[in-house]
Amino acid sequence: MAEERCVHDLMREQCSLCRPTPVAPPDRRVWVLPTSEVFHERDCYMFDAVHEANLVRDIPDNEPAPLTVAEALDIGLRPCERCAPHVR
Repeated sequence: MAEERCVHDLMREQCSLCRPTPVAPPDRRVWVLPTSEVFHERDCYMFDAVHEANLVRDIPDNEPAPLTVAEALDIGLRPCERCAPHVR
């Protein structure tokens, strides 16, 4: 059985443009800061950078909140382009 090839003549799974995008499970835990419209994986450096900047600026209520992917999407948050591009 021949492997399916994409328009770039690569095996579909090898092509970064044509391979299927994995979807995060809706119950996967992500993190959001009260000052942000974006949710992150916990180990995202962007999440840490924003959290640190908020601490330096003494922004109140700066505690990260855990949510599921489904909850974050339901309230209109966007996935971080760096750590969660697989979330749709």
